Amino acid sequence: MPRDRGNDRWPPISRGPPSPWPWPSASARAPRAGRSSPHCSRGGHRGPAGLRLGIRRLLRTGQHRHRQRGGATVIACLLMGLDEERTRHALGLAVNQLAGTVASIFDHASAFKLPMAFAARNAITAAEMAAAGVTGPEDPIGGRFGFLQTYCADPDPEVMLERLGEEFYADAVIKPWSCCRAAQPSLDACTRLLRDARVSAERIEHVVVHVTPRTAAGFVGQRFEAGDCPEVSAAFSIHYTAAAALAFGTVRPEHLAPEAMADPRVARLLDRIEIRGSLDDGEVLTAEVEVRLSDGTVHRERVDSPLGDVHHAPLSHGQILEKYRLNAAFSGRLDAARAEQVAAQVASFQDLPDVGRLTGLFGTGNA
Repeated sequence: MPRDRGNDRWPPISRGPPSPWPWPSASARAPRAGRSSPHCSRGGHRGPAGLRLGIRRLLRTGQHRHRQRGGATVIACLLMGLDEERTRHALGLAVNQLAGTVASIFDHASAFKLPMAFAARNAITAAEMAAAGVTGPEDPIGGRFGFLQTYCADPDPEVMLERLGEEFYADAVIKPWSCCRAAQPSLDACTRLLRDARVSAERIEHVVVHVTPRTAAGFVGQRFEAGDCPEVSAAFSIHYTAAAALAFGTVRPEHLAPEAMADPRVARLLDRIEIRGSLDDGEVLTAEVEVRLSDGTVHRERVDSPLGDVHHAPLSHGQILEKYRLNAAFSGRLDAARAEQVAAQVASFQDLPDVGRLTGLFGTGNA
């Protein structure tokens, strides 16, 4: 699995199921291969599923768009029962399909959602081509013009071998709100001000959101403009999500819709919110929100570990289920009964005899 070395505040290794990025590959391939879900999700396998890449500066350089491919490809190979040689060829074929750009996020384009889906598609294609005898580069990861040299700034290849097959990466974050993680420290601070300081949106005269200079200059730090894809623009905007949090007390999918953007409370707050790059650049996931009320009172709230960090500020199981149920209802794809069936199957995922039982619940006509 990929390993992001950019945030040393997180413990280097978390026990648990693999990162969710390659799961679309497993979900798509497992029913076709006739394999059960535990084959690709249980720890202890010492094969190439433990592949991990030490890559720094992923988000700033856009390289994080490629790191899904390795894990997804290896999972597809495991499900197909490919040997080491065929798996190496499959990785080479996957490297030959790498594409995508972080520009979709900077430009607020809906294409930002595609890399995970393409990773699953390309992984299965690579595994099936390798099984059919198509060959790939001799060393697709560390060789000349391999993945590390071509796509990784300052790679640390030794990380790939640290406790390989013994320790596995799990989720580091389950986001409580429907927006970019970089916007969530300030969003968290806003909801705390509403709850603890009893700030009301109607009394707010001015808001200053303090973040790092890098965050302020990045895609989440710009003034909100709805653009061609308003939902994407909103999800990647501290400016908008802070206004929505102060107006609605939360940010769920419905709060990223044009109807919510047209709410007079949101429009009023957008005119009063300022983003300042005043924090130290080392405070990666920190934000401080300063609110001045109409009577001159000033309230401040600082968040160093935003809600959802499984190591420092985890959501409870009940909070995770509540988010899931609200999102399922919003989607219109699952009725309440089927949504509960999905939740029950996810809870016993390791014991499912066939992952197709889970994916089948999302088929057409199931709402």
